[in-house]
Amino acid sequence: MSNIFQYIGSGAIMESSQQDVSSQKACTKLLHVSCEIYSDINSLYGRLESKISSTPELITEINERLNHLQEQAREVDSNLKCSLQEVDNLTDENASLLKNRTTLLQNLVLRNKAITQKAGAVKSHLLYEVNSINTNRSAISSYKPPANKSMGLINRRF
Repeated sequence: MSNIFQYIGSGAIMESSQQDVSSQKACTKLLHVSCEIYSDINSLYGRLESKISSTPELITEINERLNHLQEQAREVDSNLKCSLQEVDNLTDENASLLKNRTTLLQNLVLRNKAITQKAGAVKSHLLYEVNSINTNRSAISSYKPPANKSMGLINRRF
């Protein structure tokens, strides 16, 4: 609103308010898109959390989708940052969307920590299994049957 008062007498009141309205609309649109992307990431985190010990193909598929969404989020957030800098005062809708976005990001951080812990547990279990297999292989290879000095019936004939 302070920009409008600066332009009184210069004939730029309409131009300034129209520019602010278009900036607000752009900001609102970007906030909606950002919230959608982060909601999608949140749902993928949920799938990943439940399928962490699933097949590698499924995890790879989820990971590729997450990377794609994160790239989109980077672009939208960069544009959102510029848009927020152009806006003097946030509308109630934009403030609400920003609060929703912040909540989504906080949930993503918590889910990311949970997934990291689960992945670490799976990794530890797999390392234990690999070490156990290697130990068992070594133990089994040390047990060799006694050398059979007498040749088999068929081999003796030839």
